[in-house]
Amino acid sequence: MDRSGRPVEGIQLVATAYYLVEPDAGRRLAVSNYQRRVASGYDGTYRFEGLVDGEYRLSTVATDVYPQTEILVRAGVNFADIILSGQRQLKVHGEITTSDGTPLAGVQVTPIMRDSEVALSDKDGRYQFKAVVLDKISSLTVHATKTGYQEQKLRLDIDPSSANGHRLDFILRMDDPTLLGEVNGQLRGPDNKPIAVQRVRLSSAEAQSIYHATTDAGGRFVMHGVQPGDDYIFSINAPPAYKDYSRHGISITKNGLKLDIELEWQDTGT
Repeated sequence: MDRSGRPVEGIQLVATAYYLVEPDAGRRLAVSNYQRRVASGYDGTYRFEGLVDGEYRLSTVATDVYPQTEILVRAGVNFADIILSGQRQLKVHGEITTSDGTPLAGVQVTPIMRDSEVALSDKDGRYQFKAVVLDKISSLTVHATKTGYQEQKLRLDIDPSSANGHRLDFILRMDDPTLLGEVNGQLRGPDNKPIAVQRVRLSSAEAQSIYHATTDAGGRFVMHGVQPGDDYIFSINAPPAYKDYSRHGISITKNGLKLDIELEWQDTGT
């Protein structure tokens, strides 16, 4: 059924075995490609018959209206209802100008979502793009970037009744190198050895900014042009031998900041 409870006819469903149970011994059996298919009827109902006992991934085949949905079920359960979320095409357009109202061309505008489309503003500062979103999505974050200007992220509230698309305008400010800071430091392990080729991340919700860097052979990293703020989070998805690292509430000024980080060993056992 859809989110309003109405039955959906003609949806293809695929039951793929996650594991099967041996009837006599009750042991789990290895599964290679045990799979069954059915389609929902006029009243939205479906039924798999003669399934071997076990657990199955039950998924729908995506359509133009409904994306794929997946649940985990156990054979023998009488009911496994599936709620389908519809999707629609969203049209977004707007203008991008500088702080003095001058149209800005060549700005990359991207909705922050999977498989998103990238739009470029033209000589008049206008842009437009289309995105497919789920009906249950009520807002979308859109990102505008151009070299030499501060990036900007704006939230777009989605109006389902809008037939002419949604308008979202940006005002980008030029980067002033004298007002931006530099964050650098070194990443080491508990044995004081540098950790090379490790990606580090710096983010701020208030400044709506994210910066990345990768350590060199000496474990050193540097991030240029960091917007000042006092709510930065420095985080590292560490290699398997080390624990992940996260430090909150970091304050960064135009004078920059030096961060020397020592990762801890990951607890291991045999």
